[in-house]
Amino acid sequence: MGLFGRKDKEKVEVQDWPRLSTIVKVEESLRQREEITPARTAGVLYRHSDLNPFLKDIETNMREALNTGEGATQTGFRFKDEDGGLRWAILEDTNFRDLASSTYTAGNAIASNGAKDCLIAAVFLFNFTHSVRETDTRSFLRSYWIYRYTRHAYYPFVPTSDKEGDRDRPSELELARLVHRAGLEVDRELEEWRGLWGIPF
Repeated sequence: MGLFGRKDKEKVEVQDWPRLSTIVKVEESLRQREEITPARTAGVLYRHSDLNPFLKDIETNMREALNTGEGATQTGFRFKDEDGGLRWAILEDTNFRDLASSTYTAGNAIASNGAKDCLIAAVFLFNFTHSVRETDTRSFLRSYWIYRYTRHAYYPFVPTSDKEGDRDRPSELELARLVHRAGLEVDRELEEWRGLWGIPF
């Protein structure tokens, strides 16, 4: 699968939940305006390593993190391996607030157990019920909202195929303006909007 390029030069300790959770309000606002149809799937992409005890038994540990204790959401999850040692934790929940909470919990569980540097991105799927450009005649727009853990911000990604490099940049720019007005923290550095092709949901 196509993946981000270089690593960020600087890492700043920032709490992810306050920024990652802004997508909950945005999703609710867009859905109430009937601009999106419910998409109940998200994913956490990370580099797998059997050298880390938590990652080695990730299914058992993730089940405990998501389904036990106070505030457990019972969110469904599964894993999908990719080339190069990458792995998706794919989460499904009919309640978007719980989906966002579980996505944060999954990433936080990995980070809190010695694998913070393995985290790459959290990804949410938004299906827009219309095009966002006047010259675009599509009545449906599938978009991904990628939260990079090293950037602590979202950006839109609209692939036009699974082939690396195929993306709809003009629609991404319009989507960024739309959701920023709705309150989403969007990465201002366009060169950091790295493509992520072959997302399995």
